[in-house]
Amino acid sequence: MSKGAIGSRSQVCSVGRRENCLPQRGQMSTAIAKCYKIRPDARNARSEALRDLRAEKDAQIAELRTRLEAQAKQNAELAERLKVLEQQLRAR
Repeated sequence: MSKGAIGSRSQVCSVGRRENCLPQRGQMSTAIAKCYKIRPDARNARSEALRDLRAEKDAQIAELRTRLEAQAKQNAELAERLKVLEQQLRAR
């Protein structure tokens, strides 16, 4: 690839050549922060926003679980009631 071509290994980032920025396993966010000069406060804000989204998602999941359990309980009660009605109908 030619030097400076999009996607080339010689593309320069804020801390030097791209190959200096390629992360080792488990260091992706740090390397991205270095390459793109993400300020720590911006990184923290993004992390906080992600935590908030996860918490909101977890709350929605908990609410849906509760509703699902209530629906399952109601279905079981209706099934039991149906059995009783069927027995009464057969008895006639």
